[in-house]
Amino acid sequence: MRSNYFQHHSELLQVLFEYTQKNLVLDTEFSSTDAPEKLLENLKALATEVQSSDLFIELGRTTLCRIVAAYPDLMPYVHRDLFWFFAGDCLHFMPDDEISRYQQLEELRYEAEQLNSDLNPDTHSEFNYAEERAKVFGLQ
Repeated sequence: MRSNYFQHHSELLQVLFEYTQKNLVLDTEFSSTDAPEKLLENLKALATEVQSSDLFIELGRTTLCRIVAAYPDLMPYVHRDLFWFFAGDCLHFMPDDEISRYQQLEELRYEAEQLNSDLNPDTHSEFNYAEERAKVFGLQ
């Protein structure tokens, strides 16, 4: 179940990295923390292996906050799920009603994990994050 959740976010990070790699202007003057090369390096590291470690989450938060602050042209390519996934300071960029929907989605995911852990492994069905997300957000 967790693999489906992480796979979904891994794909979003990969799309963001690929778009940024193709479209980011590298010849402008930035401070070392805002350097486009550093942003690409961080996005590549995030897209390479999605995990739940503290270092990974902190890198994600920092990277998304840098995009908001220094690269507004990239904002249309940052999927909203990534702000929720990394949480922390990233939640400041989400309206309350959107946060409520993500909380609802998290509760559904948690309930499904609990139910599946109680079931026989042969009868367990995987929680489809993308499908449930579409339902919660009224996209289906």
